[in-house]
Amino acid sequence: MKKFPTSDFCLLISAGALLLLLATGCASYRMGSGNEPVVDSLYIAPVVNDSEAPQAVVPFTMALKEGFIEDGQIEIVLSESEADGILEVTLYDYDRFVGATQEFDTRLGETFQTVLRGKATLRERNGTIIFKDRRFTVDASIIAGEDLVQAEYQNMPAITRDLAEKIRDAVLGSW
Repeated sequence: MKKFPTSDFCLLISAGALLLLLATGCASYRMGSGNEPVVDSLYIAPVVNDSEAPQAVVPFTMALKEGFIEDGQIEIVLSESEADGILEVTLYDYDRFVGATQEFDTRLGETFQTVLRGKATLRERNGTIIFKDRRFTVDASIIAGEDLVQAEYQNMPAITRDLAEKIRDAVLGSW
């Protein structure tokens, strides 16, 4: 009569196979987007805010810098003289419009769509322009609840992060 392997033996074989798959699957992993950046170091100029959202600059700037740091392909430097590339960003439009109204009063908004637009210019230190005034747009829905201003304020980090990610991807050449 044949004996079948014990459950401990089967568990050991399964665990070994899983480890082998993970080791070979992750062996070629490399941090970042996978593209070769056009510059090695980047100075991010102070963000110009021509939008109707004065509270957008700080979370946008933080998200943009953190995005590059987390990606790890480009070093962020503190002055133009240290940088291979200079990134200039202008937030030029912020808009909010009613997405859905309350069922008992169609003049009151229940949800709102917010749209944040920015444009960016990336140039090398020698003045060569990589891209100029490239436009980026992101939007988000917010539920007004009792306090629209508070809901909009709480949404600002998310919408600015989305815009920062799009600009970072353009600089890194991902899209």
